[in-house]
Formats: sequence, C-alpha cells, structure tokens
Amino acid sequence: MKLQGSAEIGMPKAKAFEILKDPEKIAKLIPGIQSFEKEGDGVKMSVMVGYSFIKGRFNVKLAKTREENGSHVELKGSGSGAGTSIDFLSKFDIEAKGEDSSILSWDADVNVGGIAATMGGSMIKSAAEKFISQIVDSLKHGTAGYTTT
Repeated sequence: MKLQGSAEIGMPKAKAFEILKDPEKIAKLIPGIQSFEKEGDGVKMSVMVGYSFIKGRFNVKLAKTREENGSHVELKGSGSGAGTSIDFLSKFDIEAKGEDSSILSWDADVNVGGIAATMGGSMIKSAAEKFISQIVDSLKHGTAGYTTT
C-alpha cells in the first residue's frame, strides 16, 4: 500500500530535519508509544495500537536508511503484534517556507500481513493515514517535547 501527503509544519527546515533523521526523536512523536530503546542506529519500541478490532501492543524496530542534503530522510521499520505484521519504508522531504515554517512531504510503502490484512485495503489505509497524521500533527504543533521556535 502506498501513502503520500504533505503538510505545513510550524518549524524551520533545519529543526524538522534534525528530528526526522533521529529515530529516537521520531519515537517520541509516535502515538501510543509505551517505551523505546536505542538499538544500533535505530530504535526498538513498544506501541499500543487500537483500530477497529486490531488492538494491542506492537513491537516495532525503526532505523534511518538514508539522509540527504538536510532535506530528505528515509526510514525503514518492521514490527508485529495482535496477530499482525507490518513492514514499511517512509521517505520524507522537507522544504523551507520562510524562516519559521516548512513543508513536509511524505511517501510511504507499507506492507501489512496477518489479521489486519483481512480488514481490506481501504480500512488499513485509513488506519495508516490516521497514524501518520498524528505524527505530523505532533510536528505541526510542537508537541512531544519539541517546540516550534
């Protein structure tokens, strides 16, 4: 499944890049995060997920696979829980929009297996888009310990 979108976020490009290139900082943005720990160049985390009949704890590994020119970051992740598995590759591009604002664009390839795969593509896509939206909203509004100045 392919997910794409963009949003204006209230922080300078350099600050957004610093957050997105660091899996530990990204972990703080993830809705339902229970715990995380550094593992090599990435993080291993426990996330509570609840959508439709898929509810439970997921164990997820997230690592940066590429960064480029202070404006592009790629992250790869995989995990499982509640009878479901997930693998994804997310690409983020950041473009400055004035001094204190940026445009964040994302493109993600997500593969889901197990119980969630039986839900149908539109329901899975809706859940994934909601999850991404919550992460982007955390960046937009400077939550999860990050300020917009």
